Amino acid sequence: MNEKKIEECINYLSNIRKEKGIEKLEIEKYIKKDLETIEYDGYLLRLDIDNLRGINAARGNSHGDVLIEYTHQCISHVLDPQQKVYCLSGGEFIIISPKDNMCSAETLYKKIQQEITNLIIKHEYCFSFSVCGGIFYVDGTEITFDEILKCSEFTLETAKKKGPNEYYSFCIKDYYERVSNHHLKLMLQKAVNDDFDGFIVNFQPIANHEGQIRAAEALLRFQKDDVTINPGLLIDLLEETGLIILVGRWTLKKALEFCNHVRIFDPKFVISVNMSYIEASDYTRLDYILETLEEFEVPAGNLSIELTESGLLETDKNIQHLWQGLKKAGVFISLDDFGTGFSNFHYIEDIKPDLLKVDYIITQQAMQSERHFKILEAINSVVQHLDLKLCVEGIEDREVFDKMKKLGASFYQGYHFSKPCTSDEFINKFFAINMEEEENQCPKNN
Repeated sequence: MNEKKIEECINYLSNIRKEKGIEKLEIEKYIKKDLETIEYDGYLLRLDIDNLRGINAARGNSHGDVLIEYTHQCISHVLDPQQKVYCLSGGEFIIISPKDNMCSAETLYKKIQQEITNLIIKHEYCFSFSVCGGIFYVDGTEITFDEILKCSEFTLETAKKKGPNEYYSFCIKDYYERVSNHHLKLMLQKAVNDDFDGFIVNFQPIANHEGQIRAAEALLRFQKDDVTINPGLLIDLLEETGLIILVGRWTLKKALEFCNHVRIFDPKFVISVNMSYIEASDYTRLDYILETLEEFEVPAGNLSIELTESGLLETDKNIQHLWQGLKKAGVFISLDDFGTGFSNFHYIEDIKPDLLKVDYIITQQAMQSERHFKILEAINSVVQHLDLKLCVEGIEDREVFDKMKKLGASFYQGYHFSKPCTSDEFINKFFAINMEEEENQCPKNN
C-alpha cells in the first residue's frame, strides 16, 4: 500500500470523525436521536476490528487507520438508506437499524464479513483483518438510553471472548450472570481484605488400595451469609480478578496447618493442593511454598502440588523453574484430570510428575463400557512401567471402588470414602480411634 493511498485513507478517516463527532458524548447524542427516530424499535449492531491494537503495534497506526476506513466502506456498501453507521474511536462502529428493515442483524453482520473478505481478495491478500459483532435488539419496551449502550457493549465484549470473526446476540440470562459475577467479584475482594472472611478450605480423603486414608485434597470453598459460590465459578472469578494469588497462598497455609495436625496420627500423611497456571506463573511461588513448609514444620514429602492446565504450564520458563525447584525440594507433583483437556502422555516427559489423577469422567465411562475400562487398564499399565502412581477419582460408591480396585492403582478418591469436610470433621471421622488411644496413654491426675 503506497504512501499516497495511506495519506488519502487517513484524511478520509479524519473527515469521518469530524462529521460524526467522534467524542463519546457527542456521538451518543446522534445515536440517541436516531433511536428516538425509530421509536426505540430496531437493533444495534456493534462492530470492532479484531486485534487492532496488535495490528497497530506490528504495522503502525497508519495501517490500522486504513483498515478502519476500509471497514467503514464495507459497512456502507451493504447498508440500506434507513440504516445508519457511526464510527467510534479504536476501530469500533455502531449500526442502528429500524425494525421494519428486511435485513436481520445476523444477516447484516454476515454481509459485512463477506464484503471484508471480497476486499482482502481484491487487494490480493496484501493485508488481512476481521471484525466481531455484538447484536442488541430494542423492542420498544421501557429501557433507558444508557441501558441500551451498556447492553450493546456487553454483546461486543461477549463476541470478543468467543474469538475473532464471531458475533453474539444479546441474552438477558447471560447479562444478568455477568452483573451477578461483577457483584461476586466485589464480594470476594472485600472478603480478602477482611482476612479471607467467608473462604473455607475443606478436605476430601484419598485412600490406598486397601481403602485406608493416606492423603487428602484441599478444596477451596466460599460461603458468606446466604451466598455460596460454585467451586468452578469461584476459581474463575478469583483468576479474573487476580485474587487467586493471595487466596492460593492462604489456602496453602490452611492445608499445611491441617497436615501438621494429621501427622500426629500419621507421619506419612500427604496433603494435596491445587495450583492453577496463574498461581504457578507467580515468580515468588516457589520461595513461598518452601517458607510455608518450614513455618508449619511439614516435610516437603508430605506436600503434593496438583498442576492444572499443564499444556500451558510447559510454555513458561518461570513455571518450569517452579516445578524443578519443587521436585528438588522433595515436593510431590501431580497432574490433575489426566486424560482430559491439556493433561496427556506428552506432558509426562516434560513435567515428570510423581502421580497422575484420572478424571472422574473417565471413571464413569469405565463403569459403563468395558472398552473404556480396558483403556483405563492400559493407562495404569503405562503409569506403573514409568514408575509413577495413579489416583482414580470418581469413586462414588462401593460398586465403583470394587471394580476400580481391579486396576491395582495406588490411590482412590470420591464420595465413597467421604464428601469434602472441615479439618475437625476429617480428624474426628478418620482418626478418632487414634485420638482415644492417645488420650488413654496420657498420665491421669489422681
